[in-house]
Formats: sequence, C-alpha cells, structure tokens
Amino acid sequence: MGNLEQLRISSLAFLIASCSPVASLAQTYFGISAGLANNILVGSEIDFQKKLHNNSMSHRTGPALSLILKKELSPGVYLKGEASYIRKGNTSSDNLLWSLNLEYFSVPLKIGFQPLNSDNSRRFQLGIEFGPSLNVGTGQGIENLKAAYAPANKSKVSKWAIGLCAGSNFEYRLSPRRILFLNGSWYHDLTPLLSYQAGNARYKAGNQGWMLMFGVLLPIRK
Repeated sequence: MGNLEQLRISSLAFLIASCSPVASLAQTYFGISAGLANNILVGSEIDFQKKLHNNSMSHRTGPALSLILKKELSPGVYLKGEASYIRKGNTSSDNLLWSLNLEYFSVPLKIGFQPLNSDNSRRFQLGIEFGPSLNVGTGQGIENLKAAYAPANKSKVSKWAIGLCAGSNFEYRLSPRRILFLNGSWYHDLTPLLSYQAGNARYKAGNQGWMLMFGVLLPIRK
C-alpha cells in the first residue's frame, strides 16, 4: 500500500513539473492603440443602387481607438480581446443618403498564432489572428437610414451586427515592459445593417473594410 501511495505522489509531482514551464511562459498584456478605418457598404442593395440609379459608392476613412487585453498562452499562441470605437460609413457623390457617418463600438475576440516569437527572436514578434466580433452602431447615419427605409417594404435597419475579422500583428519589444505594435486587419459584417424584401428578392447592405492601428502593450502579470 505504501508503494502505491508513493507512486501516486511521484506521478503528481511529475505532472506539476511538466505543466510548470507552460505556466511560466503565460503572459498577460494591456494595451491601447489608435489608427484609421477604411469602410464601405457592400451587399445586394448597394449593387441595386449602382445598377438602377447609377449611384457611385466609395470608402469612407475615419478614426479608430482600441483598448486591448492580450493573453499569451505560449510563445506561439495567444488570445486577444478588444473594446474599440470605429467610425465607419460610406461615401456617394450622387446620393446624400449614402454619404454616411456610422459610429460603432466593436468587441472582437481573436485567437492568434506567432511563428516569429520570443523563442526564436529577441526583439520581434509576428502574429496572424482572426475571430468574431460584436458591433453596435449609433449616431445620425443609422437614424437617416431608418427614416428613409423603415416606412416601406417591411425593411429593417439594425444597429447590431455580428462580424468576422482577420489580420496580422507585428510587435517590437522596446524594453522588458514596453512593446510597440502595428496591426492591420480586415473585417466583414455577417449580419446586415439594412435588409428588406421586394417581391421574391431580398436586399441587404452591411459594413466591410480594413483597419490600420499603432499602439503599445504593457505587461500586467509576470
């Protein structure tokens, strides 16, 4: 019986020793970033507007700000959550309705993989990341769409949207407690900003674009 107990203790000690290097590699960072978002509305309603009314549509560029929480599970894998303000929208020289300023608050949750990391580089890290996002819009642009579309065709203008985002993240370790980063990402809303039924056809319009952000990360736990 004593040998069995000793075996259990040895197994537990081995398990703790095996897990401890992984745990020691885990690091959590808090960060802030600022940059630009370049957005355009896409979908069947936009195609319809271009074809029937010859409305031109182009990107609108606006500011973006983010608070970031990054958890490195290992040198090569991390999780990232963000709380962002993004000015999206659309530009049209032919129709003032489609020259929209859309104010959004976005919460993306991403998983990232770093082929270039602290194991193989002293100063640099390069990651590829992707995940879903929850977005809520506010402001006059959404109200203008509601006023133009809501009375007809049983249309729906939604301030909520679920999206996907993917991008790359480049980091430079300025010091043990300062990391500068440059992040570029593409995003696309899966649920539409505008949708309505006309006969057998359903028309939709939603946000799509890219962001370029620059910021700093600070470790909050060793």
